[in-house]
Amino acid sequence: MTFLYKNKFFTVRRATLKDCVILARTLRGADKRELRASHPHTPFAVCLRDFYRQSEICLALELRGKLGALCGIVPASPNAACVWLLTSSRASRYTKSFYRAVQRSLSVALKRYEILFNFADERYTAAHRLVTHLGGKVHGHFIRCGATRFLLFTFRRELMGGIMKLTGSGVSSAVAALDKSRTRRQNGAQEAEGLFAAAERIREAGEQQNAYLFESAAEKTRRLYDAVRAEAAAERTRFSAGGLSASSATLDTLLQQNRLQAQLKHAYEQDLLQAQLSANNQNIEEQVRALREQGTQMRAYSRRSSMFSKWGNVLHSWFH
Repeated sequence: MTFLYKNKFFTVRRATLKDCVILARTLRGADKRELRASHPHTPFAVCLRDFYRQSEICLALELRGKLGALCGIVPASPNAACVWLLTSSRASRYTKSFYRAVQRSLSVALKRYEILFNFADERYTAAHRLVTHLGGKVHGHFIRCGATRFLLFTFRRELMGGIMKLTGSGVSSAVAALDKSRTRRQNGAQEAEGLFAAAERIREAGEQQNAYLFESAAEKTRRLYDAVRAEAAAERTRFSAGGLSASSATLDTLLQQNRLQAQLKHAYEQDLLQAQLSANNQNIEEQVRALREQGTQMRAYSRRSSMFSKWGNVLHSWFH
């Protein structure tokens, strides 16, 4: 575990996936409302894991020995990044320690990036006060998630403690990076359709293979009974040459035995065919199911309207 700062009141350290699970269970009410508005169909734990994995660095803020918040930065350009913060009820219980821990985390982020930005639920007044207290600015620009407006806020390295202004160059770089994210989503949609098409091709190939197996089995059956008929004719000729008539009980018994052996062999071939068909169908279904599951995941990813995908559209409308 890597500690960035530690005293008896608060600790700033590298976060882990386990922290996401813990915070999801202890989220502050206002943070829950914000997440429900921005990600209405996603469980809190899944949101936190997604934020954690997208972050270049994710920090855990412990207040009096227990997790109080998670903070992360998601790169948007060489000099700009999105900063996010989600808190537990301990953040409101130990306000002074929480503010100082956030300030430490913010200083880590601003050493890496000149501009930090994100959008906060307009109903979350405590978050707006925190931004202002730390030297950031809440702007009038907003995006909508359902009926809820999310207001843009920014921090800038050179102006910490004063009024901050988002520069055009910084925004352009951020938009370029967010465009790449949108392109990845579009590519994901195309890849999803490709996976579904591949699944259908495999199913069609499997049906052709089954048809071939049926034809092969039918051909084997035809050859088997042709051989039985030829053998019966040869037996009759041989017994006739030995003085036995076609109605002889001995000849009839031998021919019945030949037919029985042929039937047993045919039954064996049918069992083998069913086993081959079953194995073939199972293999096809497994391949098709795997491809369709991947396709469904890629389609869901490409359609997911998360906060990250909305930033690019909104920033384009403001600055282009």
